[in-house]
Amino acid sequence: MSVCRLSVQSDKDGEPVAVDLALPSGTPIGALLPTIVALTEQHPDETPRGWRLDRLSGTPLDESISLAENGVHDGELLVLAASGAPSIGPVRWGSFRTVTEAASPEHVSPFLPVATCVWTAVLASLAFCKSLAGHPGIELLVAAIGTCVAAVMAVAGRSAAAAMAAVSLAASTGFLTVPSGPGPANVFLAAAAAACMSLVLLRWTERSASKLVATGTFSGLVAVAVVVPVITVVPVASVGAVLGVAALGTLGLSGRMAILLSGLTVDQHAEIDGRAIRAHATLTGLVAGCSGAAALGTILVAVGCHRYGAPSLPSTGFAAVIGVALLLRVRTHVDEVRRRALGIAGLVSVSASFATFVTAHPAHTGWVSAALIAIGLGAARPPQPTTVTVRVADVMECAALVAAFPLACWVGGVYALVRGASLP
Repeated sequence: MSVCRLSVQSDKDGEPVAVDLALPSGTPIGALLPTIVALTEQHPDETPRGWRLDRLSGTPLDESISLAENGVHDGELLVLAASGAPSIGPVRWGSFRTVTEAASPEHVSPFLPVATCVWTAVLASLAFCKSLAGHPGIELLVAAIGTCVAAVMAVAGRSAAAAMAAVSLAASTGFLTVPSGPGPANVFLAAAAAACMSLVLLRWTERSASKLVATGTFSGLVAVAVVVPVITVVPVASVGAVLGVAALGTLGLSGRMAILLSGLTVDQHAEIDGRAIRAHATLTGLVAGCSGAAALGTILVAVGCHRYGAPSLPSTGFAAVIGVALLLRVRTHVDEVRRRALGIAGLVSVSASFATFVTAHPAHTGWVSAALIAIGLGAARPPQPTTVTVRVADVMECAALVAAFPLACWVGGVYALVRGASLP
């Protein structure tokens, strides 16, 4: 009888053990299994159970026929496993796959209490800011106390609603701190206070990480856009243009920022699941915050055009470009929260562009509305992406990103300033 020389790998006390064996190739595998188990020192008498032989691909061998009939040749490596153990298969693990498939655990919370907490805090914050023209001393004290109480509740109870309330009340406290107003200084201090509160709570409340990252990103971008108006007079449209471009640039870097902030690196594999979940939450917050800031920028540009005489053509183009860039960015994300944030912000920006154009050029409302209806009906069809459409979308997104900065300079009056400075 011919002999088949092969290696059998098994698990012994949690460690892989390989044994080189010479087995008769014509004997049924079922008759060889007791000998193989004994040679691999599995001690079947102590733990009585069934055994099987698997290939490296995970395919089990038929015990009723021989090694030769199973197609086993010299030099092969077989795996001895318990009959109840799952079959092995292709190795699919990788840090990139772990990050991609990681998802934060679902926390089901009642909607009405959470919405009530956030809504009352936002409503009170708006009322505090409205009372700045009177005697804001009492309102400032109430807002500060409310901020402290909400922050303590957020940290002690790990409540996302209390965290959002604390951020909102912190913004109103910062707004009321500046006595002369309302003005850019009030907005700047409100945004700075909200960003600081978001960062502080982010250190202590992990459950609301994505929401706090979103509020911190949004507030930080607003604070950056309002720095110059605090020093000198700047048109509203210029502030909106700066805010939109800053948000779009930060959105492009959101993926790399999420990797850096969560500690995901190529050479670190320990506890990657936790860091992957943090990376997802951070990316969601960055995308949501940047999307909201970009939409606010287009709204400010539209307001500047309608009320303060900013040029309508660049304002319309800027809002449209921001909206197109946000809507095309939706296809690059699989998370539903990020897709909705980008989609809503993109639609708001396109609406601002449409309102700006219709207000400035009412005679052309008909054909613009017809084009808008055609686009909406076309978007209602189920998407069937092809190679050509994907490439076209890539080119359109790149074109929108490239056009955003020149249009922002046009809206902000940079070209007019340079042209005026060059005159003798």
